Amino acid sequence: MQWRRPRVRPQHVSHPQTVSRRWPPFQLHFLLQLGYILPGPSLIGIAVSGVFAVFMLFAVHQLHYSDVGGWPMDALLFFLSVATSVVILTGNVLWIVVRRPKDDRATPLLHRFLGRLTIGVGCGLVAAVPVIFILAQVLPDDMASRKVWEEGGFFIAWGIFLLAAFLGPSPRLAVRWQLGLAAVLCVAAVLANGFVMGA
Repeated sequence: MQWRRPRVRPQHVSHPQTVSRRWPPFQLHFLLQLGYILPGPSLIGIAVSGVFAVFMLFAVHQLHYSDVGGWPMDALLFFLSVATSVVILTGNVLWIVVRRPKDDRATPLLHRFLGRLTIGVGCGLVAAVPVIFILAQVLPDDMASRKVWEEGGFFIAWGIFLLAAFLGPSPRLAVRWQLGLAAVLCVAAVLANGFVMGA
């Protein structure tokens, strides 16, 4: 791409430092390598950029909290979230499996660490999600810092499962008991909701 000479009167700049001068409603920047003054953004450009930034923030907020589209949009976002998680986890697992030698004892330390980390993050997250639902049902509504306790319980449970993935005797065994515990916690979350709601 050929650089076009700016249509401004050249001014020689002999200083190697960065030079900037503000002259309302414009901002002038010195291009030190070529010695020319380049006009900065105008007030109209700044206003347009601000309006665009506010619009994008509003649009991202609506999509993030699924305030538009009703249940079809909720279902679509749920499917995309699950698909994204599956792609990340399966890609990580395939990367580890392809590089794993026939003898597990010859597996590099980094690969073993990534394998355990994948178990703790993936399976541990599945097991920790029901914890926040259980806490949301059993904690009193008028409890001080109730939200903090819910979120803290979730991260504590996730940390415990992550640590257990590294302390377990076998990665395969760690996957089995974490997913099994996740199933038990999901059932417990449903039972806790029924008990609180009086069903």
